Amino acid sequence: MARLAQLALLLFWPALALALSPGQLQGPVAVLKVVDGDTVELAGLGRVRLIGIDAPESSPNERARLQARQSGQEVQEVVRLGLLAKRFTEGLLRGKQVWLELDVQERDRYGRVLAYLYLEDPRGDWSYGGKRYRQVNLEILRAGWADPLTIPPNVRYAELYLEASREARAKGRGMWGNPPP
Repeated sequence: MARLAQLALLLFWPALALALSPGQLQGPVAVLKVVDGDTVELAGLGRVRLIGIDAPESSPNERARLQARQSGQEVQEVVRLGLLAKRFTEGLLRGKQVWLELDVQERDRYGRVLAYLYLEDPRGDWSYGGKRYRQVNLEILRAGWADPLTIPPNVRYAELYLEASREARAKGRGMWGNPPP
């Protein structure tokens, strides 16, 4: 029985740690899969939605149709851009471990954890606990593969994200340039 309790603690420890410490970096947690440009699957946590960004959908679903209407594009073009956004995010995260930072609201209506993700990087812009990190959400925006998406109460980096998006558009990066077919 004690062994079963230890196993359960090991399996659920990342989720317990996250529930206890919003606003602080938690990790490392292994990336199991990139679902699309703004959603990943993490060990012990399941699906995690990146706060503050909205990448094009990578499959022709209702959300892709909405994005197409809002952008004046065809659904196929939204999905093409979504697949490129997913590929970019996979390039950042495949085989990596990430650290998470939560905001005010920890889960969305679909039960996904809402988080800012970080990669350890000695040249990163963020410092925490004596180490340097890059914020994945911001990297995706800077590369032009997502729009900023501000949903209160999770607004900690909203201004930074708007600025990064404006710069990506102005410089024709990612979906704002001429992405390959």
